[in-house]
Amino acid sequence: MIVENRISRRCLTTRQAAEYLGVSARTLAKFKKAGSVRYFQIGKVVSYDPVDLDSFIDGNKKGGDKDVERKQGGAVDGSLLHPCGRPAAPASPGSNG
Repeated sequence: MIVENRISRRCLTTRQAAEYLGVSARTLAKFKKAGSVRYFQIGKVVSYDPVDLDSFIDGNKKGGDKDVERKQGGAVDGSLLHPCGRPAAPASPGSNG
């Protein structure tokens, strides 16, 4: 039936959405609670639209010059970066840094 195909394409369960993203259902629940991923709820049923999941993926993509700099341990201005992308703490005097 045409309606069923349209519904199945637009509505993913939590388990299906987690699989789509390649994460556990528990991780998806954390994203949902943090407001990081869009969802909709009808009654007690939580569903995810694949279009919104694709937007979530696109918004979390990494790459380009900034990731290359991170891997090399430096930023554009020559300062060191923490592996998570934050500026690294300056080396303490007397350390080989």
